[in-house]
Amino acid sequence: MLDRHLPILTASELLNKDPFVLNKSGVVRPLGVGMVFVSQFTKYRVVFLVVFWACAHNLSAPFCQASEQERQERKVVEFLNLQPAIRFYFRNDGNGVGHMAMTALMIKRLRDLGCHVKMELVYRIFPNELSPATRLLEVLLPPFSEGGGPDQYLPDLDLWVRGFTLNQRPSAFIPLIIGAHGDEPSEWNSQHTLIISPPFWSSSAVHDGHSWQKMGGMHVNYPFRYSTRDPPNLRTFLSDQMSHVSRFQRKVDGLFGILNAVNSGHVDMVTAYGWGEKAYDERDRKFVTLIAGINQAKASRPDLFPKPIIVNLISNLNDEEVEAINRLIHQEHELATRVKWIDTSDGKSLNKALVGLKPEPHASLEDQAQILIARTGSVPQDVWNYAFSRSTLPATVAGVNGFNFLAQRGEPFIVTYNDPRLAENLSIEPILAHLSTLQHALKNGYVGSVAEHYIQSRLEGSLTRRIFLEFARKLDGLPDKLVANLLEYEHRFGRKPEIGPKISSCSTVNQSMRRGH
Repeated sequence: MLDRHLPILTASELLNKDPFVLNKSGVVRPLGVGMVFVSQFTKYRVVFLVVFWACAHNLSAPFCQASEQERQERKVVEFLNLQPAIRFYFRNDGNGVGHMAMTALMIKRLRDLGCHVKMELVYRIFPNELSPATRLLEVLLPPFSEGGGPDQYLPDLDLWVRGFTLNQRPSAFIPLIIGAHGDEPSEWNSQHTLIISPPFWSSSAVHDGHSWQKMGGMHVNYPFRYSTRDPPNLRTFLSDQMSHVSRFQRKVDGLFGILNAVNSGHVDMVTAYGWGEKAYDERDRKFVTLIAGINQAKASRPDLFPKPIIVNLISNLNDEEVEAINRLIHQEHELATRVKWIDTSDGKSLNKALVGLKPEPHASLEDQAQILIARTGSVPQDVWNYAFSRSTLPATVAGVNGFNFLAQRGEPFIVTYNDPRLAENLSIEPILAHLSTLQHALKNGYVGSVAEHYIQSRLEGSLTRRIFLEFARKLDGLPDKLVANLLEYEHRFGRKPEIGPKISSCSTVNQSMRRGH
């Protein structure tokens, strides 16, 4: 006889459960499809309730897809763990910031999937001057520090980061080097170079030591999946990510105040990125149009926007640029009384401003700023991801990496920069037409169009919400770009690395990597 206290889930109830769970490392992972056992052990009986395979009963498609995705992920992990080592590289010529960000994400993603193979990241250094990569490494791979020397070990990722001059290369010859830019294998002493380009960018490619070979064309529009972290302690997370560099450390208190206010439901937040060099064309006017649109949406529909709003500005703007934008804001009388700037590095003043914010209708328009623009500037990559995952109102981004991240959430957002690669690869998608309309509105000062976007983003079942949700579902049904490219590489070049006279033994490779070569 079943114990009446035993929880029994019907198939319908099972599908209504959140299909994502936290694993031990704090990474959100999809629930796998398979047998679900609810069991109770007593002295006299063992009770098992078995809920059969979801796919066999035509239940939720994402569950079936999750099962296939996990199978592919396990296959990739098994393949990579057979290698003596994997080398990643930054082609740090001062350009390609998105490509380097993509390379850092690949390393983190593979570690999260369970790859324990030895990894190193290599980049070029230049005598008597700072490498263009070092400051970016501080952002992408903390606790790397610009002042910590060219070679640094990152324990959380079990990763060596090593700098080489133009006439140097690693001494250990290994089968595979992975990056998002294209250097030939001989540049970094490897057998093959695998380029995994950012999503919606271009086809990936392999250099086999003789020539470049393009990977599957359909991989262009495959999404790059993220391991979104939901830290158990927000302040600890921020400190761990930002304490290695003084310019980040100064922002911890203020950023904690912003994100804690959002998480507690005290304020709404627009996480704003893409207002740097990519938005240089009439950037100031575009940004003021964004703020005016948010203000108009709030003023016309206070029922949808009852909370104060923080614009968490993660783009780097200097004082002169902020002053130029502020002059335009003060030309609009209503904005001048509603908008206030504050520096996230000034944690004390920022938190005082947060305490002073009150939801409508308690605020006095004359005395109380209801839109707070926080000058946060650059933050480490994982903090960037977390801030965007917490944006309660449509966020703004510039490039394909930001588009890829936000598109998978299924929530409306804005792209500030008309990237030709998105236009080329997603030309038939309704989401691209919608984003293009918003770019046109920002450029031409159509405040009403921007306001309507924010209003529609708050209305359940609106066309705007459906457009973004349907595209997210489409991406969810596609393979992961990183996994798909690695599986194709495995299929074309074999499961085991070629062992020849130029390839060191596993122990020799590992020893060489530990010595810093």
